[in-house]
Amino acid sequence: MKGCLNCVNEQETAYLMGMKDTTGIKCPVCRLEDVEKRTLSNLVVEAHKTAIEKGWWVSSRSTLECIALIHAELGEAVEAVRKGDDQHVVEELADALIRVFDLCGERGWNLERALTDKMAYNKTRPYRHGGKLA
Repeated sequence: MKGCLNCVNEQETAYLMGMKDTTGIKCPVCRLEDVEKRTLSNLVVEAHKTAIEKGWWVSSRSTLECIALIHAELGEAVEAVRKGDDQHVVEELADALIRVFDLCGERGWNLERALTDKMAYNKTRPYRHGGKLA
């Protein structure tokens, strides 16, 4: 089975399409013509551009306000988990990411670099970061 190159989980792609084989079929999640060109940095630019176009940056927002809005989306994801609504969980997590991307776009922060640097650093950390429980 071959899924969309933009999707992390090929089985999820097949499930969403209701098919066993997704070879050569455009992913229903990202719906991109050329999914190989979709990068985290491009998503940051796209999310921020959309937010501007939809009027969310008519006046400036503090970083604290933006992080509070990200937190609110995560709270909505928690409520969806409590209700057992997996689809809504994923939608709220997507909303949180869109807000993260938008904030990084507004501030000019390189989220892709920060993410790859942090992931590389985490590989050097001890098992469970030295005994943390969660």
